[in-house]
Amino acid sequence: MNVDAALADRIRGVVYGHAVGDALGLGTEFMSRSDVQACYPQGLHDYAGIVRDQHRSRWSNGEWTDDTDQMLCILDSLLDKCALDERDVAVRLHEWARKGGRGMGFTTAAVLLDPDYLRDPQKVARRVWSESGKRAAANGAVMRTSVLGVWQFDRADVVAEHAARASRITHADPRCAASCVAVCLLVAGLLEGRVPLGELLLQAASAAGRFDAGVRTCFDRAAGTLESLDLDEGLTEGEANRIGYTYTALEAGLWALSHATSFEDGIGRIVHEGGDADSNGAVAGALLGARFGLAGIPPRWVEGLVGRHELQPRIDRLLELVEHGAASIATPQAHRFAVDALVQRLAGDTTAAELVQQVERVVRYETQGEVPDDEKLQTRLRAGARRPAGRTAIISDIHGNHEGLLAALADIEAQSCDRIVCLGDLVEGGGGNEQVVRTLRERGVPCVRGNHDENNDLRLPEPLQRYLRALPDSMAEGDVLFVHISPLAKKRRIDYAVEAWNVFDECDWRLVFVGHVHVPMIFGERSPVYGEAAVHPFEYNRPFELASDERYIVSVGSIGYGRDRVGRLRYAIHDAAAGTVELRAIEGPLLPLDHAWQR
Repeated sequence: MNVDAALADRIRGVVYGHAVGDALGLGTEFMSRSDVQACYPQGLHDYAGIVRDQHRSRWSNGEWTDDTDQMLCILDSLLDKCALDERDVAVRLHEWARKGGRGMGFTTAAVLLDPDYLRDPQKVARRVWSESGKRAAANGAVMRTSVLGVWQFDRADVVAEHAARASRITHADPRCAASCVAVCLLVAGLLEGRVPLGELLLQAASAAGRFDAGVRTCFDRAAGTLESLDLDEGLTEGEANRIGYTYTALEAGLWALSHATSFEDGIGRIVHEGGDADSNGAVAGALLGARFGLAGIPPRWVEGLVGRHELQPRIDRLLELVEHGAASIATPQAHRFAVDALVQRLAGDTTAAELVQQVERVVRYETQGEVPDDEKLQTRLRAGARRPAGRTAIISDIHGNHEGLLAALADIEAQSCDRIVCLGDLVEGGGGNEQVVRTLRERGVPCVRGNHDENNDLRLPEPLQRYLRALPDSMAEGDVLFVHISPLAKKRRIDYAVEAWNVFDECDWRLVFVGHVHVPMIFGERSPVYGEAAVHPFEYNRPFELASDERYIVSVGSIGYGRDRVGRLRYAIHDAAAGTVELRAIEGPLLPLDHAWQR
């Protein structure tokens, strides 16, 4: 990607704008609007004017706070990994918190300092959120994620996915994810500069609304007056305590972006409203920096940043990452950069060498033959990140039944499916474990890891065991999730209406395909019984129509053996274009039923 001078200036503007808004906002943080007027009768225009009370004396004038510290944890991870690696970001955030974490909020501290955090960050974040009664929607995620709008800014779907994933490392509430998605998409759209601001705001509102419909009211409120946003709510006697609310920070940024005539005008007006002003300033500063660029930020604010010399080397590397990350390889420098990036991403993958060889074979054929663009690997990968392929066959729980797998594959071919996805438990049960794994690998079938894949007593060749252990827990495509047992951290089998209801209550996936229980079922979110999902009847080998405004969990059945007396191989076909799911039941060899009763 060609990073010209104007684009480079706007990227610099995002990072510097974030830090400047944070550092200046510290001057009025936790003050009401009347407190700001009393402390700064002439206004706050420079870092040197920040009052040195007990709170603010913890930082030097011109020093940024936790908002930018945490943003830099994300940026440093991007620069090292050349990708969003949530676990690496989590480790960096944890280390920062462990070493003091100056200024971090209560929700962030409760999550990052939990003894189990590094084992499962998202699980801890969900637990902390649940313990709050699912009311805590703090701004600790939205204040740090602006830089994710820079990385791959030309791919809105990727930006949205990354923003939501980075939010859930510490903040499980869907309002937090929606806030992060909105800010990052606006940053990305401003950098790309292809649509007018009004249209960009509409697009961001629509995309963020997928994560929480209530986010759209933030865009409506931000179209009004700044005073109506009540950014200092909770700091005046008689008001409910809403300081640090994620939608307040988002509204501050939206108002500044929509109304400010310059960077200085926007940040100045946001800061003088008080409230959680450093976080509001960081969000607004990143958005205004993307709009006006570094050249639009007053030089005194940039030069007065205490840590500005730490920013420039990072930004230089970020510009290089943006420029070469998706560029064609035409020079030794670009090749070295691309190889370094791939090594960083694949070094921990035990099957990386085999994956690279397979990609090389595919690409070699595509460059030599007449392959339509829509069938090429790169096109298919990008399409897959946005939505499922046309007709997807979904198989699960093969348990070493190689003959049954071959029968299912033959039926799948007869049904004109575009691809196959496997929901795990490839092995342990029948005698064809090695053949099952090799068949799926040779056909390039993407698989998630089942509990028998992760833990078994089989004497498989070590490369095959490594392959099984390296399979992902789940695969997400837009609002569709493929998983073996459950998307919840506490993985209870989804074979009854109460547990399906729990999944709908705690997750926002529109369509979840699961295996593990070996029995085909379709659950819907809308139900007349509180605490229980709807159980939809269906007919085998006939499409079941999915309502566009409903959410579903589909248990696809088993290729290995059933846990009922149907006596047929079963799998599912999802037709994304037609909006249907077909649960197939076909003739073929099953493992003995007594195997099912033993487990």
